[in-house]
Amino acid sequence: QFDVFRGTAAAKPDENDDFPSKCTHQIKFGKKSHAECAAFSPDGQYLVSGTIDGFVEVWDHETGKLRKDLKYQANEDLMMHEEAVLSLAWSKDSELLATGDQGGKIKVW
Repeated sequence: QFDVFRGTAAAKPDENDDFPSKCTHQIKFGKKSHAECAAFSPDGQYLVSGTIDGFVEVWDHETGKLRKDLKYQANEDLMMHEEAVLSLAWSKDSELLATGDQGGKIKVW
């Protein structure tokens, strides 16, 4: 088939489009904390979470553990807000991360 609007041939649909049947990893938070938001970077290298207590943390999504290869995170110089982090957004090149908190502050990292 030919798509008149795009000027290209229609792509073949995936043959097997099953939904995931198992969870590969879990990230557990403390009793007084929980994730309010999470996002993968566009390049798939980072998974970042924003928590109710204001922490912005970078995770290894394959192991479910904090990324200690990042210098600031290994030294516990963590990204933080004074209020709950409710939103995360990455730049297209995965170089910048914007975070927004419950009080209306936006920080760019």
